[in-house]
Amino acid sequence: MTDCDKEAERDVVLFSPVYGRGHTGNIFFNAGPNMMNVAVSRARDSFIVVGNPDLFVEGSGRPSGILARHLRMAAR
Repeated sequence: MTDCDKEAERDVVLFSPVYGRGHTGNIFFNAGPNMMNVAVSRARDSFIVVGNPDLFVEGSGRPSGILARHLRMAAR
């Protein structure tokens, strides 16, 4: 990790996808693993997701599905 990466870290990261129910089309954080990776990797202590849980389909193989699996496992 570079010094620049360390400076971008925060104790808490709030992730709030702004897509509502019935959204059709592309979701920016599923465009590739980089968007989700940057958001998650910046959190030192807590990564809090606030938003529509229907956007996170576990088992989809998309970045949001991978995050859903990790969130479920962390909640145990």
